[in-house]
Amino acid sequence: MKKIFFLVLLVFAFAFTTSAYDKVVFSKDSYDAVLGTSADVAAVSKDGFCGVVDFEGNVIVPFEYVSASAPDRNGNTVLHKETSNGIEAFIFDKDGNVIFSLKGLQITSYTEGVVSAISNPSYNEDGVLSYTLSHYFCSGKKNKRIRL
Repeated sequence: MKKIFFLVLLVFAFAFTTSAYDKVVFSKDSYDAVLGTSADVAAVSKDGFCGVVDFEGNVIVPFEYVSASAPDRNGNTVLHKETSNGIEAFIFDKDGNVIFSLKGLQITSYTEGVVSAISNPSYNEDGVLSYTLSHYFCSGKKNKRIRL
């Protein structure tokens, strides 16, 4: 009898439990693709551009970027924008603040404060890609960085 009561109580409690994922507002009508989610934010694409939204559908970073990575565990997201001066790379926190930016380089990874970026990508006549790889440390405060 105790087991049945406990099971009924567990099912009843579970039925009224909600999570952040119950609020997710992703549908094929809303976005072209969901590129990744973490820390209550998602990198998504819409009409050929990328941005960041929260799980309630509010736009955190506007849809004006050509590429985006999945947010890291803290909700930091890498986005790239093409300008008349070339590519610009940004890391946004989960509140939409720029915490790191580079001009002329493409960020290839961001993990635990270490940013890897490439510049001057080109293919030789054999089809081999070459580029310059740089590493930076991002402190999490806007544009405070150290080149490693």
